Amino acid sequence: MISIISPILAIVILLNFILGIIILSRGLRNKINVLFGLMSLSVALWSVGILGFYQIAFPTLPSGWIIVTHTSALFISLIFLYFTLYFPESIIENKIIVMLLSLPFIIIMYYLLFTKEIIGMVVAPMYQINFGYVFYTLCILVYFFLSYVALFIQYKKTIDTIQKAQIKYIAIGSIVSYMLANIMDLILPFFGVFNFTWLGPVCTLLLVGSIAYAILRHHLFNIKVITTELLIFSVWVFLLLKLIVSQGLQDWIINGGLLLAVVVVGILLIRSVLKEVKQREQIEKLAKDVQRSLEVEKKANEELERLDKFKDQFLMTTQHNLRTPLTSLMGYSDLLLNGTFGKQNKKTKEVIIKFQGLTNGMIKMVNDFLDMAQFQLGKDIVALKPGVELGPILDEIINELKFKSDSKGILLELKKPDNLPNLNADREKLKAALFNVIDNSIKYTPKGSVTINVGHNGMLNIVVTDTGIGITKDRIENLFNSMFERGEAAKKASTVGSGIGLYLAYQIIKSHKGTIRVQSEGEGKGSTFYIELPL
Repeated sequence: MISIISPILAIVILLNFILGIIILSRGLRNKINVLFGLMSLSVALWSVGILGFYQIAFPTLPSGWIIVTHTSALFISLIFLYFTLYFPESIIENKIIVMLLSLPFIIIMYYLLFTKEIIGMVVAPMYQINFGYVFYTLCILVYFFLSYVALFIQYKKTIDTIQKAQIKYIAIGSIVSYMLANIMDLILPFFGVFNFTWLGPVCTLLLVGSIAYAILRHHLFNIKVITTELLIFSVWVFLLLKLIVSQGLQDWIINGGLLLAVVVVGILLIRSVLKEVKQREQIEKLAKDVQRSLEVEKKANEELERLDKFKDQFLMTTQHNLRTPLTSLMGYSDLLLNGTFGKQNKKTKEVIIKFQGLTNGMIKMVNDFLDMAQFQLGKDIVALKPGVELGPILDEIINELKFKSDSKGILLELKKPDNLPNLNADREKLKAALFNVIDNSIKYTPKGSVTINVGHNGMLNIVVTDTGIGITKDRIENLFNSMFERGEAAKKASTVGSGIGLYLAYQIIKSHKGTIRVQSEGEGKGSTFYIELPL
C-alpha cells in the first residue's frame, strides 16, 4: 500500500507546485493570482507533510510532519476563503473585517505549534487527538462554509456569463474535493481511522481538474500561456534532476550549462507569449468595444424609428382632432348663411361671414403648423402631379384675400397671360405657399398696392411686389430660414402673424424644385418676392 501512496502523493505535489508557481508568476500585484498560487503551494506542502509522515524515516520527527499537514490544511481553508471574497470582484471593502477573519487561524496555529491541546503524542501512522481538535475542525469547517457563501454571493452579483461559469466550476470542484478531504483527514481520525488521511491531498485533484476545465472552457487564466509555462517548467524540472544525478565534472558542466541556457530561453519564450497574448486581448477588447458601439447605435436607430413613427401618428391624430371641429364650424356657418335654420338678417350674415373668415384663418394656421412639423422631421409632404394649372390657383387666392385687401384700402392686382403652361405640382401645397407670400405682402402693407405679375421664359415666374414696410438687409438673409421671428418693422406695424408663413412657402417651393428670393431697399420702401417654378 505504501508503495502506491508515494508516487500518487508525488504527482499531487508536482501538479500543485507547478500550478502555484505558474499562477504566482503571472503577477504578484493581482490578489487573485497571489491567493490562488498560495493555495496551490499550500496543498503541495500538505501533501509533502503526509508523504513525510508515511514514508520518510525520521523516527524522532513524526510529530513535525503531522504538524506540517495540519497547519497547511488550516492555511488552505483561510486562503480559499480570501480567494472567494476577491474573485471575481471584492465583496468586502472593510479591511478590519478581512483582518478579523484571520484571528481564529492565528489562535489555532499557536495551539498547534506550541501546545499539545490539539495534537498529542504521535506514533506513525497514528497520532493522538486531544480536546482542542474540535475547535481546529470547527475552524476549518466554518472557513469553508463562509467560502461557499461568498461564492454564492459572487455568482448572484456578477452579470458576466463567463465569470458565472468560472465561479460555478470552481465551486463544484472545491465542494467535492474539500468535502472528501475533510472526511478523510478530519472526521475519520475522530474515530481512530488514520489509514485514509493520505487521500486528502489526492482529492484536491478534483479542484485542479475543475480549474483546468475553467481554463480550457472559460479562460480563467490564458490557456496558451499556461501551456507554454507547463512545458517550460517540465523541461526545467527534467534538466534539474539530470543535473542532480550527474556523475563527474564534465557531466555537471554540460548539464548545468544546458539548464542555464534552457532557463534563459524559457524566460524569453514566456515573455514573448505573454506579449502576444496581451496584444490579442487588446485587439479582442477593441473588437468587443466596436461591437458594443454598433449594438448601441442599432438600438438608438431603432428607438429613433420608433419615435419617428410615434411622431407621425401624433401628427396625424393632431391633424384630425384639430381640423374636424373647425370643419364642422365651417359647415354649420354655411348652413346658417343658406337659411337652413331660418332666414338671417343682414347684420347676422355679416357676423357669420366674419366668423367664417376667422375659422378659415384657424384652419390655415393648423395646416401650417402641421406642415411645419413634418418639414422639421425631414418628411416630404409634397406629392407632385402633372397637369396642374397655375391660373385658377392664383384666381382663388385673389378671391380669398380680396376682402382683406379691400378692408385695408390696398389695391390687390393680378397680371397674368391667358395661356399659362401647366406644372408638375401638389396643387393644395403650392396654393398654400403662394397664399402665404401674397398674404404676407398684404399684411405688411399699410397703404398702396400689392401686385402679382406672372410670366414664363423656360421657368414659370411669379413676382409679388408690395409698397409695404420693407425688409432690412440683415433680415433678408434669414427671412426664409427662421420661424416665429418677426423684424422690428413688422412689430411696429402692429400686425398679427404666426411667423411661419414664409418658412413654409420656402420649403414647399423648394420641394417643387423651385426657388424663392426677396429684394428690398430697406424699411418703408416695399418688398419684391421672386418665385421660379419649373414647367
